[in-house]
Amino acid sequence: MQIWYYSLSLKNKKVWKVLLRMMQKFRRYGLRSAHLWA
Repeated sequence: MQIWYYSLSLKNKKVWKVLLRMMQKFRRYGLRSAHLWA
């Protein structure tokens, strides 16, 4: 169970990294392009 939980947490960390990258890209583009994705 611990190994499965650990692998799940690693996947979550990868997902968070991707989300953070997307948020940074949105900040670069600005609110004009961000509202299009909302």
